Amino acid sequence: MRKILTILLLLILLMGCSDNNESSDSIKLENYAYIYQTITDNDTFNTTTEHFDMNVVMSQIDDQNYRYDIIIDDPKVAMYDIKMMAVENNIDYSLANKMMPSIGIFDEEEYNMVPYQINTELGYVKGLIISGKTDAPVVNLKIRITWKDYTKVFESKEYFNLTVDYFSQNATFDNLARPSLGDLQQTMTMDIDDTTEE
Repeated sequence: MRKILTILLLLILLMGCSDNNESSDSIKLENYAYIYQTITDNDTFNTTTEHFDMNVVMSQIDDQNYRYDIIIDDPKVAMYDIKMMAVENNIDYSLANKMMPSIGIFDEEEYNMVPYQINTELGYVKGLIISGKTDAPVVNLKIRITWKDYTKVFESKEYFNLTVDYFSQNATFDNLARPSLGDLQQTMTMDIDDTTEE
């Protein structure tokens, strides 16, 4: 009888753990969908940032596929609980047939960047990278990067809108939504590394 009770208790505990995991995964997926929607709905973008360095690298994987890497590093301020995500070609969430590249959304660990501090065991990283694969040599990337201050109360957000071209090896910041004198389109070109897949 004791064995049966013990087995029943273990099954109940395991079912409870399974429900908690499913609930946690569901919350993360809802958060992913929410962040995705904020990116596609956003209409104001930065062309520079004072908080970190950002680089984009695009390389050819094979005859039909390309990989882009979005890298942030060299923080100028303390950045805690960093979350980063990119949406390709402004595809609506309901039409997306793949997960968009992200970090900090589905991960259990927290990512922090603090100037001159690197300790991966404690979650202090030198930089972060998200990567995606596309079959086109030119891709538009809308990027959202958020982080909290050291109190983990105040959150900062930055949005970028980049068109990345493998052949010319440059990334153009598109700032179409921000009005300018004479309603001229403002763009700024940033060189990207000419690297190939190793």
